[in-house]
Amino acid sequence: MCARKGYDMKRASVTILMGLAVVLAACTRAELVPHNLTPTPVPELLITRVVPTFDPAWLPTPTATPASTPVPPTPTAPPSLTHTPTPTLTRVAATLTPAPTGLLSVQAYVAQCRLAPTPDKPGSIVVQLSIEAAGGDGRYRYFVQGREFSDKLVDVAWSLGARLIVSYTVTAGDGQSITRVFNASPGELNCR
Repeated sequence: MCARKGYDMKRASVTILMGLAVVLAACTRAELVPHNLTPTPVPELLITRVVPTFDPAWLPTPTATPASTPVPPTPTAPPSLTHTPTPTLTRVAATLTPAPTGLLSVQAYVAQCRLAPTPDKPGSIVVQLSIEAAGGDGRYRYFVQGREFSDKLVDVAWSLGARLIVSYTVTAGDGQSITRVFNASPGELNCR
């Protein structure tokens, strides 16, 4: 029975506290909003950008007045809104440096092979190698037979029917470097 009585006391005190909170909220609300005013509709909010400027004409002009006479406040003109032009967006070329992605790895394959006969070398061919690099910092330099190339596609002049053996090196911008040898038999070239 005592447990039931304690529960009822807690419930009654919570109810009384909630009632007091409602009364206080109503009283506070009644003091803040006079009953004789009707709410006016709020116009749509118009957001404009105001650029602050200093205009000395807004400052009141000091005048000599007797100390006993109170000085009424001088009305000042409100600041005027000025229109500032919308900035024009311009495209700027960005140079992105790839993030390091680990150890450098390279692999080469024949992208294409074409016949390129000349009067003095009728069996000449041009083999285009594609050197695929991954890892490092993503900035690669390509060297084939000791000569530097700016692209991963490299043309190599060769002789038809001869085994293609080409040494190539790829160097990443972070200092990693790998040298490999590409080796293909004449039957693998399929030149046209």
